[in-house]
Amino acid sequence: MVPAMNRRASVAVLLLSVLFSLPPIAHASPTDPVWIPGFYDDNDYDDVILFITGAVSAVDSRIAAPIWLVTVCLGLITPSRSRAVAARPLRSLSTRAPPSHRSSPVTVAQEQQTHHEAKCTCGSTRNAAPQGGLAMKRTCSLMLFLLFVVTIPVLMLSAGAATAACSGPGAPTDTQTKCLTAVQIPGHPLRSFDISWVNPDRAEYYLADRSNAGIDIIDTKHNTFKRTIPGFVGVVLNAAGTAVNNNVSGPDGVTSHGRWLYAGDGDSTLKVIDLDAPTASAIKQSIPTGGATRVDEMALTTDGKLLFAANNAEDPPFGTLFRANGDNSTSNVAILTRVFVDAAIVPAHFGLSIEQPTWEPQTRRFYTSIPVIANNPTGCNYGQLSGPITCHGGLLVFDPTKLTSPTATIGAFDPSTNTGVVPLNACGPNGSTVGPQANLLLGCTPQNNPSDTTTLVINAKTKNFANIGNITGSDEVWFNSGDNRYYTGSSRDCGTSGTCPDPAHGFPGFAVLGVIDGTSVLIEKIPQSSASHSVAADSKRNNIYVPQVAPASVVGSGGDITTVGQGICGSMNGCVAVYVHDVDQENEDHGGDSDHGDHDR
Repeated sequence: MVPAMNRRASVAVLLLSVLFSLPPIAHASPTDPVWIPGFYDDNDYDDVILFITGAVSAVDSRIAAPIWLVTVCLGLITPSRSRAVAARPLRSLSTRAPPSHRSSPVTVAQEQQTHHEAKCTCGSTRNAAPQGGLAMKRTCSLMLFLLFVVTIPVLMLSAGAATAACSGPGAPTDTQTKCLTAVQIPGHPLRSFDISWVNPDRAEYYLADRSNAGIDIIDTKHNTFKRTIPGFVGVVLNAAGTAVNNNVSGPDGVTSHGRWLYAGDGDSTLKVIDLDAPTASAIKQSIPTGGATRVDEMALTTDGKLLFAANNAEDPPFGTLFRANGDNSTSNVAILTRVFVDAAIVPAHFGLSIEQPTWEPQTRRFYTSIPVIANNPTGCNYGQLSGPITCHGGLLVFDPTKLTSPTATIGAFDPSTNTGVVPLNACGPNGSTVGPQANLLLGCTPQNNPSDTTTLVINAKTKNFANIGNITGSDEVWFNSGDNRYYTGSSRDCGTSGTCPDPAHGFPGFAVLGVIDGTSVLIEKIPQSSASHSVAADSKRNNIYVPQVAPASVVGSGGDITTVGQGICGSMNGCVAVYVHDVDQENEDHGGDSDHGDHDR
């Protein structure tokens, strides 16, 4: 009797251990019909149950059938129709076939007999022989116990995965841009991330995920997690261990062309990733840029042959121009020129930086945001004086074909060559993106200058500009050609240099996803988790991707201090929120037609 009890206790422990360890792996694995060594995943946990039944049957074949019946009751396995066939031996766990060739881990004869007996007599032993009744009572009691053991964890896991996403302030029903779903990222809860990017031709979204020390890849056609490319520094805390030190954490900036993904890391290296390669060997080059801090935001030329990346945290800051891979099948990235800004414009030793570059194809220039420049206006404070910053920012413009030496210094703007640093009006920008008619939208933020509380659009050719009111505090900004709209990751839309919401300045004042028409008119703002500063859109599907940090109660400093992210994600781990602007439906409502490309979702 004691050995039997020990056996059953062992089985229970085995069930619990497997249930709690395998579902996250199964849930994180790729979509059918991709094999993962040892089991097959079709996102409904049937492999977990099959693994359990196989393992249990190896311990005691007498209780495998009741467990199999439990899985039938739960709807995780559909039993075959009864037919007379000879009993077969157990199939090895290591040689499991895909679902179309599966069989129960017990023999077919046992399966038919046990299923019939349990169906007819479980729960009633009045007409059974004493010995058989006792055996059946024990079997049924064990079955009920196993039903409880299996059902509760599975239901808990299912509930955790199926908690309603897209709820609360971050999922309004009266906006044109609506929350569609939330993609969960396996691994550590999201505490720190940076830039994101979409390649619509590959139907892939890329997130610089410091929390998991890699680049997360999401399938934008199905809005499912695909994989994480590891090999980055990850989160590095400050000396006190109280907050993330962004300057040396990574990954940071990210961009792509074709099969090649480029990502900056916290150790001042550029990682070159082959998206067609297996995960373990995806990083083909790691190129030092000569600094001690991160390689941050970056941009590629249209043909993917030149890359400019900002080393924003160096003192003084600089950018690095690389020869990139274009459409080559092998990687041969190399540094061409290190680019500095004249010290009279960006003085050293005051914590000044350069931020997001973008490539404008009509003028064939790189345009890079500079948050603060000296003497804009004359006599302003860029950090050399006490008190708040009063200098506005600038826009660095250069022609990469004119940089022929190992180093280059860019000075004041020269209209005759359309190169140099353009002083900006009431804008200290972080992000930049190219919209229609060679217009650039710059993500101005009071983080750089407390008085800069608008968003700026400037024309790359004429330098004419317009300030957009009631939207500020942006980091990454993105123009989506699919719906002719700009999207802003405005983590400081409450208008302060600190985290939104800011109780000292009243509520509401959330971080927001800003939506701006291609004509530079603010359409709407949608609340996001605090510190939500990254955004990218798939122009073929008009899906907008906005990563959300986990609650501060889970990850500590840097986490969401509101409940907005939790409602959007439907979890406490953070996520990548997926919004959609249904252009087809909008045009249908207005009696128009859509010509903005493929909306296959």
